Amino acid sequence: MRPAIACTLLALVVSLLLPAGAAMAGDRRAAILYSATSRDNYFDQFSYYQVYMSAQHQCTMAGIPFDLLDEAALNDDANLAAYDVLIIPHFVHVNAANRPNYITELGQAAANGLNIISADWLMGYDAGNQPFADAGLANESLVGVMWTNFNGPVVANLKAADPSHPALPGYAPNETILSYAQVWADEFSPSPLAVPAASTAYATLFISGQSYTAVNAIQTAAGNRNVHFTNAQIMLDSNLLWSAIHWALYGTEPPVALRTGRQRSLFFARNDMDQSMFPDDLPSIEVPLLGIITDWKTNFDFVGSYYLNVGNDPAQGEFTDWAVSGPLYQDYRALGSEIGTHSYTHPDDIKTLNASQLEFEFKDSKNVIAANMGIAVTGGAVPGNPESPAEIEIISQWLPYLSGRSAVSDSNFGLTTAYGHLRPGFPMFYNCLNTSPDFTLVGYLGLTAAEAAQTWRQEVDNLHQHAPLPVVHWLWHDYGPVESEPGFTRGMYESMISHAVSLDTEFLTGHDFFERNQAFRNCSLDVTHLDADTIRAVVSNAGVGKFSLQLGESETITSVDDWYAYDGHKVFLPAGGGTFTIRRNGVPGTATRITRLPPRAELISLTGDGRTLGFSFRGKGRVTVAVPPGSGFQVTGADAFAANGARWDLLFDSEGLHTATVVPDPSSIRITSTALAGTAFTIGFAFDPNFTAWKLLGSPDPAAGVTTDLTPQATITESPAGSGNYRASIDVAGFGPRYFFRIGFDGAAP
Repeated sequence: MRPAIACTLLALVVSLLLPAGAAMAGDRRAAILYSATSRDNYFDQFSYYQVYMSAQHQCTMAGIPFDLLDEAALNDDANLAAYDVLIIPHFVHVNAANRPNYITELGQAAANGLNIISADWLMGYDAGNQPFADAGLANESLVGVMWTNFNGPVVANLKAADPSHPALPGYAPNETILSYAQVWADEFSPSPLAVPAASTAYATLFISGQSYTAVNAIQTAAGNRNVHFTNAQIMLDSNLLWSAIHWALYGTEPPVALRTGRQRSLFFARNDMDQSMFPDDLPSIEVPLLGIITDWKTNFDFVGSYYLNVGNDPAQGEFTDWAVSGPLYQDYRALGSEIGTHSYTHPDDIKTLNASQLEFEFKDSKNVIAANMGIAVTGGAVPGNPESPAEIEIISQWLPYLSGRSAVSDSNFGLTTAYGHLRPGFPMFYNCLNTSPDFTLVGYLGLTAAEAAQTWRQEVDNLHQHAPLPVVHWLWHDYGPVESEPGFTRGMYESMISHAVSLDTEFLTGHDFFERNQAFRNCSLDVTHLDADTIRAVVSNAGVGKFSLQLGESETITSVDDWYAYDGHKVFLPAGGGTFTIRRNGVPGTATRITRLPPRAELISLTGDGRTLGFSFRGKGRVTVAVPPGSGFQVTGADAFAANGARWDLLFDSEGLHTATVVPDPSSIRITSTALAGTAFTIGFAFDPNFTAWKLLGSPDPAAGVTTDLTPQATITESPAGSGNYRASIDVAGFGPRYFFRIGFDGAAP
């Protein structure tokens, strides 16, 4: 946008530029601002909701818990006191009566240390879409940028201008981030009004060979770190916002992110079971599909969500025979997948339905499926043509989450990933598709199976580009892999799935994805940098047993105090959270620890001391444990295990709660000497260096078992330290002429 009236600066804004208050607290939290006034002036209401949900996705990728705020929160700066950064994806329009107080209170919050990330003309226009005389006031006084130029509509390339800036990690100089066939963009530059101590234009738009600033990073003299994007499209139609959040919160300190998974990405596969309401088609579609997804579970560990149509016209062969379909879909669920509703009758366009008809299609179908299968149904998928916000509002009464319209980017405007809540207080979690549906590619565009597979691979690669935990949301149909419709092949689907596996994705259901995001929102993350190489992170909330704490890709975890589940970059969290002191950038230790958990596994608890390890988790699959080289170990609780040097793979064959231990093998202990001097008896023995969990046990009668714990009476030392040579000494006065001793340790039979 470009104001028709020149900007006039008001002298009162000088009073807002107070020195920043206390240093940022350890608790890291963001807020995302929603503006109903701006929504009502946006070119399309649903697109505004996409903007708002895309900001939620980027904040989740940043690993920073957040709250959703509306404009009313700006009436008092105390409402913003709990936040380190305020993300304002699009707040261009504001009621004129509210604007002065909003600017004043935001200014006070900034003076108290609030960092601001915004786009476009912040509060530059009134509710009637007319620019204020001082349209640039909020941008200049709060963010630190002023308008300098306008371009549009134009062809443009968004490029990385300064990859050395912390807000642009991993980019090459002049790397193309996105290409636009048509874009409208104002240009902004640093404003002297905010007294910038430093400013960096770290992304630029190239238009007809000329460079224009697209993203400004502003560090004020008062210490605020603000980021301004030329518009919401550039903020959110790329993976630039999450790293801007990191810079605003952490500056040059190493960032710590709370991730909703432990692998490279999350993959939510949605299957629209269009043929499920035709019982005559079950033998040729839904039954063989079970065999295919069983193979996929075996070969790829693939799970997903399957949304059923019930059918309501038996005379036309449209109904569900639950005596047949019920057990069949229970077999789907037994593979770790989910059953949801795709509506009662699969209407082609739910925008034509009234509230009563929507209730029948979604609420009643949900209840029928739940009653006949004896399960809770929490999710749905919209059939037919794209819905409007009006239908989403009505359906939100009955379903905790919904999969709906596509958000695949095109040459004009479309955000690549959008999920979350449409507005503050909205009860339902909404998911936009971000890959092309199979029917769109083959049935509508006429692509071959090979072309469709290549399109999917490219879309998935694009989602992973410069994204720390991207989400792939993929729509496919029941008739596709069984090849009951021309043009579809099983191979095109397996190409998509295997490509995702090669990128280390974690397949999950829509319900699991919904639950993780709800748990994430309810978390608190407290991060303190104790010194240059030590970080303490506190995660407070239940339900985080599938989560991880992640450092930057250039960081290496050396060890975690009293915690033994981590790899080179991530700490694996238990269900209840906790406090984790992370040592980084040193020589990694050789502690016995979990380095990989199965996909979707929930870590419940863990104990250890660097040699012994005990843990429980809920799930199924392979747990990888690193052990000190050259040591022998005993494993309990696993169905099988395989040792490969310092890596041990423990296999758990069934879904459920498992408890396991990995402890040094006492047969590896080597007795080197014994000596008796008066009543002082000493045993010399050799084992792994730096071991501490020793036990000395004794008995006058070995036949009765050498089980009396003498450890409290003994002294056990390693001499010299780190040598692996140990001495156990005990006074044997009163033990009798014959006494037997054994050396052992906690967690294993000695």
